[in-house]
Amino acid sequence: MILADIRPLRVSADYRRLWFGFTVSQLGQQMTTIAVAIQVYALTRSNFAVGLLGLVVLGPMVVGGLYGGAIADVMDRKLLAIAASSGLAATSLLLAIQAYADWRSSASSMRWSRCRGSSSRSTTPPGTRCSRGYCPPST
Repeated sequence: MILADIRPLRVSADYRRLWFGFTVSQLGQQMTTIAVAIQVYALTRSNFAVGLLGLVVLGPMVVGGLYGGAIADVMDRKLLAIAASSGLAATSLLLAIQAYADWRSSASSMRWSRCRGSSSRSTTPPGTRCSRGYCPPST
């Protein structure tokens, strides 16, 4: 049987906080992704529009991942993670305002989702590389 090694979570309080924050962030991103797809379908009643949403987000995710990794190699990873996380928070806030204000525009939902796509991929490289220093080397 293969189980995950949870020793780093027991050993390092800093790593526990990082892991918990990353887990909450990922859950929030996935919930937002599903909510936007449901919103686009409710506005358009079109499966094609929901599929188009996936294509609209794909391009910035690929580009954001490529450039996010390259940028993370030459700049402060903490600053990049904060900037990308702020972008995620801002676009999620704009999507929430759009839903709360009852603005019925699938194009606007796609626009904010496209911005979220590039920000979400830009948070991954610094986030995974920053965690290496939190745990002592395994023996």
